[in-house]
Amino acid sequence: MAKSKNHTAHNQSYKAHKNGINKPKRHRHTSTKGMDSKFLRN
Repeated sequence: MAKSKNHTAHNQSYKAHKNGINKPKRHRHTSTKGMDSKFLRN
């Protein structure tokens, strides 16, 4: 009986690039939605 396979990265880079490797979206201003009005006025 053959030894079992321990690890392979065979299909992983293909799967990662299928939708493109994306950087996280950077927001210039953080949203104030649902924030306390005290902080909004300041």
